[in-house]
Amino acid sequence: MDKKFNSICGLVYVIDGMYRERRFNQNDIAFELCMSVGDVRRATDTLGYHYGKRTDDKEALFFEEDFLFLGRYVTE
Repeated sequence: MDKKFNSICGLVYVIDGMYRERRFNQNDIAFELCMSVGDVRRATDTLGYHYGKRTDDKEALFFEEDFLFLGRYVTE
């Protein structure tokens, strides 16, 4: 059964939180959230992660449009 989310921003927040904890790698996140590994990888790349670490120390500003490819996991 696929897990669905109410918004793209909510899904991005969950992915970021799981990856930031370093208890989950991209494959684990994809399995837990019933997503493709490619979509998780693209989301973490967009969030600024490189080899499990953020590439910058600043808080980044992202827009929902950056993550429209995650729309298939969101329910209306």
